[in-house]
Amino acid sequence: MRSIAARATRIVVMTFAVASLVLSLLTLFLPVFETKGEAGGLVTLWMYRLKSAAGAPNNESSDQHDDETDVAASNSGMCDGAAGNSSHSVLYQNYFTCDYGNFHIQVMEGMSIVATVLNFTNFVMSAFFLSSRNFLRGPLVTYFLLASFSTAVVFVILTDWYNTSWCTAQPCLKCMDGVEWRYGLGWILLVASFISSVAGALVAFIAF
Repeated sequence: MRSIAARATRIVVMTFAVASLVLSLLTLFLPVFETKGEAGGLVTLWMYRLKSAAGAPNNESSDQHDDETDVAASNSGMCDGAAGNSSHSVLYQNYFTCDYGNFHIQVMEGMSIVATVLNFTNFVMSAFFLSSRNFLRGPLVTYFLLASFSTAVVFVILTDWYNTSWCTAQPCLKCMDGVEWRYGLGWILLVASFISSVAGALVAFIAF
């Protein structure tokens, strides 16, 4: 009976490892933020895209919008074509207009890669853990917790960007005029990946 319980808990550990890995991989490509309506905007961990005619800050109004926002938008690469085209920016290259924003987005992207690597390592170790290699219990718990911490850092930075303006005259996503951003599928999967990593650490800790 004990051997059956031990086998079951180790299978659960591997299940959480697989779930965390798949979720973290999907988060790299699916939008963490997206716009409501027909704006067609989305933000992934690497890229910002928004239709200019749908209410980008620099095209929404011609006379009433202050000049600082126009300058910030043009400097950040948000005006890539004529009105009506999609504005496209690579976040770490040309979206943010200040060092503070560039630094934080690079930290976020780096931690997302770290989380994915850690989750892959957990998957490999959990496969060997099925073979009653008890010495892997400690590393598994540690790596699960490190993966959850890395994911939490990504979560916190994204939340801060959504609610707080990082650069002067460059509004946060929530603060944009004429564009209503909401959390996307990537955001939900990010939270699910965090929960899966924490659960994996707990099950690995109590595994027989």
